[in-house]
Amino acid sequence: MTTPIVTTVATASPAPAPTADASTPDALAPELARELAHEQAMCNRGRDRYFNNCSRLQGRNAEANTIYGKGPVKRGIEPLRAAIEAFMEQSFNGAAGRRHKAANMLQGMDYTVVAFITLRKLITEEPAA
Repeated sequence: MTTPIVTTVATASPAPAPTADASTPDALAPELARELAHEQAMCNRGRDRYFNNCSRLQGRNAEANTIYGKGPVKRGIEPLRAAIEAFMEQSFNGAAGRRHKAANMLQGMDYTVVAFITLRKLITEEPAA
């Protein structure tokens, strides 16, 4: 006796419809757009604050207090201090030559402080026309 062979054909059921949960790109699109708009607004506010601060300090003749003014002051103090010290040594070495009035005024001062004040004044003051 033979047993009949029964074969069943599996029918493909349609894929379930995608649901808009938090992990799908469609659901993230509005949140992502809102976040990108927020990031752009924060970037614009930061840029505006920087330029407002710079123009406010320029109006008060305090450009040495800006971000771009602090760098040259910081980098220039030591070279200018060394140059002032060399000038003072040359002025008071006892050799024949011209005496500078500035050497007499700078005598006894801290050269680092003189260099700092000079650089701030150079950056802050407007050039003579």
